[in-house]
Amino acid sequence: MRIETIYMRSPILTIGKFTACIGYFDGIHRGHQRLLKQVLAISKQDGSIPAMITFDPDPWTVLKHAADLTHLTMIEDRVRIAESFGIECMVILHFDEAMADCEVSQFHDMLKAMGVSTLVCGFDFHYAKYGQGNINTLLSQSLFQVSVCEPVMDGMRKISSSQIEELIQNGQISHANELLGYAYSIHGIVVQGNQVGRTIGFPTANIALQDPYVLPKSGVYAAMAAVDNQTYRCMVNIGHNPTFNERRKLSVEAHLLNFHGDLYGLDLRLEFCCYLREEQKFKDKAALVCQLHKDIQAVAACLDEGE
Repeated sequence: MRIETIYMRSPILTIGKFTACIGYFDGIHRGHQRLLKQVLAISKQDGSIPAMITFDPDPWTVLKHAADLTHLTMIEDRVRIAESFGIECMVILHFDEAMADCEVSQFHDMLKAMGVSTLVCGFDFHYAKYGQGNINTLLSQSLFQVSVCEPVMDGMRKISSSQIEELIQNGQISHANELLGYAYSIHGIVVQGNQVGRTIGFPTANIALQDPYVLPKSGVYAAMAAVDNQTYRCMVNIGHNPTFNERRKLSVEAHLLNFHGDLYGLDLRLEFCCYLREEQKFKDKAALVCQLHKDIQAVAACLDEGE
């Protein structure tokens, strides 16, 4: 995929004739996917490049001076997911004070200069200084075509990134995955832990997250692990390990089924499939091991059902 970053203070790069959807697209959920599909349909008709225009960093870091934000997807995740749908070009608008101060007409000129022939957006899209740009201002300009998509609903509620974030934080992974259209995932580097799991027959990969992902609530999950171009069924524990010297810091540990080897230093991605149970403090190792065997059976049942 071609990736271009645009800065307001620099000359605008001309990419060529392209059709693009625009937005922050955290999660690239089913609502966002409607826009992607519209982009692909238009580009197939007129021969334009199918593209996505997004922002990085998160505009709230500039507009609201927000810190410690968490996200469903990092920019590299959005690139990966968009590419899987057939998007060929990702245009990243670097969001700084200059971008925040961009006037409506200036924003239109920038899109035209890049080569936008058709812009696809949601009905509630806002842009430019103070969010003054909206569907009406887009439809009133004549520099490029505009295609507006209606929302995808979850019952009576519009599917949104914030709704999915709330579901994940409440452990409602199955519902979140339904709205995403794929299994929610996070990734990080495998680091050395206290190796207690190894002593009871359940070695775990301790994952140090490098990025501020939305974390599922504490508990045990059925998941798929992707590492070193291989995938494995796994059981994931998110929590503080209360049975063995409870940790203050939240940990993410994965026991990969049918895996024997060293994962230290490797990047491991977890795709969450089912929430199994709350994290518990057991009276001794034997009680914990007994429950872990039950959890393995629950992982198999969950993943078998999903196949």
